[in-house]
Amino acid sequence: MSCHIFAILGIGLLAATYSTMTVSTHEHNKLSRLLDPQRAKVYSQIIQERSRLYIQGILIGLVVAAVVQLQMQFKNNFHKTCTILGITLAFSVIYYILMPKSKYMLDYLKSPQEVQTWLNMYNTMKTRYLIGFLMGGFGALLLAKSMC
Repeated sequence: MSCHIFAILGIGLLAATYSTMTVSTHEHNKLSRLLDPQRAKVYSQIIQERSRLYIQGILIGLVVAAVVQLQMQFKNNFHKTCTILGITLAFSVIYYILMPKSKYMLDYLKSPQEVQTWLNMYNTMKTRYLIGFLMGGFGALLLAKSMC
């Protein structure tokens, strides 16, 4: 595949991941303050499970990327790095989406205010992921013009 495509995919997904990881604790605290201790514990467990799934996806993605990179020829180290990054992060996203989750926070929210706060946080993270991908992908395209 093209160096340009892997640059956009790899750097775009890296920027998207970074964008969602930097959602302020303020967003999470808004929801946590509304929850009783038992539901706050469930919320923490859900976050831990989702983090574990994402990390598992990254680790499996690294193995897949390592096998693929042995079969490919690269123009240069930038192409190789972006290919490994793109495969790893794309695999981790697909793995995360496809893996079953044991709990969903919406099942534990009781009041309309809790649901709205959760929805606001969800939409914030979704928007940040998309914007991060687009900005990272655009930056990668500019970088790839000179590196590929």
